Amino acid sequence: GKSVNCRNTRKNREEMLTSRVNSVRALAEAVRRCAAPPPVWVQAASLAIHGDAGELWCDETAPLGEGFPVEVCRRWEDTFFSAKLPDQVRRVLLRISFVLGNEGGPLPLLAKLASLGLGGAAGNGRQYLSWIHAADLDRVLLQSVENPGMSGVYNACTAGPVTNAEFMNSLRSVLRRPWSPRLPAAVVRLGAWLMGGDGNLALTGRRGLPGRLMEAGFRFDYPALEPVLRELMESSISQALSLTAARGARTTDSSAPGSVDRGETTGTARGIVGGF
Repeated sequence: GKSVNCRNTRKNREEMLTSRVNSVRALAEAVRRCAAPPPVWVQAASLAIHGDAGELWCDETAPLGEGFPVEVCRRWEDTFFSAKLPDQVRRVLLRISFVLGNEGGPLPLLAKLASLGLGGAAGNGRQYLSWIHAADLDRVLLQSVENPGMSGVYNACTAGPVTNAEFMNSLRSVLRRPWSPRLPAAVVRLGAWLMGGDGNLALTGRRGLPGRLMEAGFRFDYPALEPVLRELMESSISQALSLTAARGARTTDSSAPGSVDRGETTGTARGIVGGF
């Protein structure tokens, strides 16, 4: 679906909703037309369905929040669960939290801001941030496909949510950056608007708990925040150095034959995964 990190315009709001709802409808139609339907459909959703929940622990039974982002999430989920599918298709919906990884997502930007001395808490810093390592999310997706006992809604987050202030403090510590002043909410909103984003994403949050995921026997390889940030930052530096070395090698050997990276798509009979 369309990125939620965009300016709050009528056009963007419409695209955020329709891109999610219509993609689910398209997948449902494809499943109905299959001669041999997949045994499971794993659909991505968002923990943001609980809104700005404050101190409330949000497991899968927690009340839904209010506001436009919540409405998008609710209609996204309703479309998935109301879709007419063959009876044998098992449905799993993952309410995904803040995914930590170096391949896209907000972490590289936050690390850059912290490196520039702009790594203070956003607003009062008390809003919660629920998170999951990208590698653990991959394992959640795989278990959702392979475990026939899983169905319904699952929170894809660790059991260790932190406040925004705690997250930024850990990030500064890993990057060995000094204390940074708190960024007032108005400054956060203005800065996000100038970059074409939505400051409310940093100023709101929820305290997620993966209740059903733990009941299903899932164990996180990355349960603690600071070691995750340290591993990702070290990996990012290593990748940057390797890329620089590779570019240097190509520059000094311009006569070497080039190569073509051919993208390939693989299919599986085990199930389908609906995207963000």
